[in-house]
Amino acid sequence: MLIDHIGHVFFSDNIIFALIGRLSFPIFAWSIARGIRNTKSLKNYSMRILILALVSQIPYAILFENNNLNVCFTLFFGIICIWIYKYQMNFIFKYIGIITCLLLSDFLNFDYGIYGILTIIIFYCFHNKYHLVLIFQTIITLISLEIYHYSVVQVYSLIASVLIILMHNYDEFKINKYLYYIFFPGHMIILLLLKKFIS
Repeated sequence: MLIDHIGHVFFSDNIIFALIGRLSFPIFAWSIARGIRNTKSLKNYSMRILILALVSQIPYAILFENNNLNVCFTLFFGIICIWIYKYQMNFIFKYIGIITCLLLSDFLNFDYGIYGILTIIIFYCFHNKYHLVLIFQTIITLISLEIYHYSVVQVYSLIASVLIILMHNYDEFKINKYLYYIFFPGHMIILLLLKKFIS
């Protein structure tokens, strides 16, 4: 993600930065799906992501000069969709709730929007059936290319899904949670300062 953002801000003509950047979202989606399974409090976990989304929005909007809502809103809605999926209620209401979240993410211009939320749902629902993860990820990636006119570079995100599948049992690598939460808004603030200094 950092490499992708550096490329977007300073080297927009160099596709290598974007290719590397495409690996980041599936890893975020997998981390959220895994976090949902491991957290002691889904409510607290979702609130931390929502606060992160709110704190990050101003530096995000200034840095990228657009009106989209940053990717943490997508992660938050992904958690909400999983909560709806897990909650004991009539399946019709479940699907209405999930579809509403998907449509809202599109209407409010979330980064990755419907594609992003579906990626989280896929990693959660098929966490031990990785052939299905790859199949469904390929399908929604190709559909997103057609509907949202994503760059074909987005196909490289499938590489991240393959890497996650290969390493899904590797649990030794851990990041301090405070560093994890600070990094997203922090790196954008630093890039903003660098951009201002260079210009």
